[in-house]
Amino acid sequence: MIADARPGLDPRRLARLIAASVDRCELELSGFTVLTEAATGGYVVTPVLAAAAGADVYALAAATPYGSAEEIQGVTLELAKLAGVADRVQFIQAKDTAYVSAADI
Repeated sequence: MIADARPGLDPRRLARLIAASVDRCELELSGFTVLTEAATGGYVVTPVLAAAAGADVYALAAATPYGSAEEIQGVTLELAKLAGVADRVQFIQAKDTAYVSAADI
């Protein structure tokens, strides 16, 4: 698994910031399905933030120059577990029409 040691990207810190952001912005996505990417660095928060706001999330985990699909999925899953929302994030490997048509956002 790839770990990002850059200042500010500690997964525990990101999980706290996600919770605070959802509360501060009163973000409510319950009942919505979100399709987004699973990524690395600061972008790792995207599917976790949507899930923390109550959405069911499809996170596209594809290989990039920054990591394999498995590594990206692992980093995202680690953050989702810390945020208590791992059960709301489903990883996908392709933009299948079934997932795209099911997404509200």
